[in-house]
Amino acid sequence: MVARARHGYGTGALLRGLLCMALLVLAWSGAARADISVATDRDPVPMDQSFQITFSARGSVDGDPDFDPLRKDFQVLSTSQSSNFSIINGHVQSSKTWTVTVLPRRAGRLTIPAIAFGADHSPASTVQITTTAPGTAGSAGQGGSDADVYLEVQVSTTEPYVQAQVIYTLRLYRAVPTANASLDEPQVQQGDAVIERLDEDRNYETRVNGKRYAVVERKYAVYPQTSGSITIGPVRFQGQVAPDTFSLFDPFGPRPKTIVRQSAPVTLAVKAVPAAFNGAHWFPARHVTLSEEWSPDPPAFKVGEPVTRTLILSADGQTASQLPELPSVAPSAFRAYPDQPEL
Repeated sequence: MVARARHGYGTGALLRGLLCMALLVLAWSGAARADISVATDRDPVPMDQSFQITFSARGSVDGDPDFDPLRKDFQVLSTSQSSNFSIINGHVQSSKTWTVTVLPRRAGRLTIPAIAFGADHSPASTVQITTTAPGTAGSAGQGGSDADVYLEVQVSTTEPYVQAQVIYTLRLYRAVPTANASLDEPQVQQGDAVIERLDEDRNYETRVNGKRYAVVERKYAVYPQTSGSITIGPVRFQGQVAPDTFSLFDPFGPRPKTIVRQSAPVTLAVKAVPAAFNGAHWFPARHVTLSEEWSPDPPAFKVGEPVTRTLILSADGQTASQLPELPSVAPSAFRAYPDQPEL
C-alpha cells in the first residue's frame, strides 16, 4: 500500500511537471513570434520609377521570406537584408530588415500583399502608382523635372509615311552621380520598324527649373516598314545612387540604392503610300542628289582605252539598303562593265 501510494504521488508530480513545461513552451513560442512592419520609401510613385519596400521584423521570424507574391503587380529588381542586435539593461533585442527594390507593372492603387516568413506574415499594404504621359513629337520628360534622375524622349514626327525616317532622341538627366549604370536600347513593341543608332552620344550640362543636370543625349533613326500603329517601348535606365556625393564609392558609407527609370512609350501613326503615287520606287527622303565622276577627268574617249564613270546617288533620311539600283545607261557603241555598288 505504501509503495503504491508513493508511485501514485510520483506520477502526478511528473504529469504536473510535463504540463508546466508544455505551458512554458507554448508561452515562449507565443512570445517569440516576430512583429513585422511594412513601409515604402515614398507614396505616390510615378509609373516609370522604381521604389523600395522595407519589411522590418522585431524578434526572430519563423523562416525566410517568400517575395513571389510581389511579382503579380511589381517587377522585383533586387533584395537586400540587414540585422541589428542590441542589449538594453541586460535584455537582448534583435531585428532584421529586408529591402526590396521593385518597379510597378501598372498604374493605380496597388496592393503590397502579405509576405510569408515561415509561419509569420507581414501585414498587407497599398501604394499609389501614378500614370505617365505617352511620348509625343515634343519633349516627354518622365519622373518630373524636379527628380534627381529621369529620362526624356522626343521624336521628329508621330505621323510619318511608311519607310520614312523618324529621328528618336533619348536624353538621360542626372542631378546626382550614379554607379553600375546601364541604359537599354529602344525596342519595337508593336508593328514593324528598323531602328539604327546615329552618331556618338552627346554629353553636356543644363539647368531645369534651377536644378543642374548632367545630360547624356542619344539619337536613333527609326524606319517604319508597314503602315498603321507602331509602338516603341519604354527605354529603361538602372543604376545605383547614394545619399550624398562623397559616399557613393565609400565602402564604409551608406549602402547605395538601386533605382530604375523608364521613358514613356512612343506611338507612331504610320501613313501608307499615297494613292496618287505612281512611280517605280517609293522613296521618302528629305533630299536626293544624283552626281557623276569621271576618270580621267575630263574623260578622253579613245577606241580600246577604258574610261571609268562613277554615279553617286545620295539620299538624306534613308538607309543605303533602300536605294534603288541604277540602270545601265551606256550607249550601244560602248561596252560597259558595271562594278558591284558600294553602299
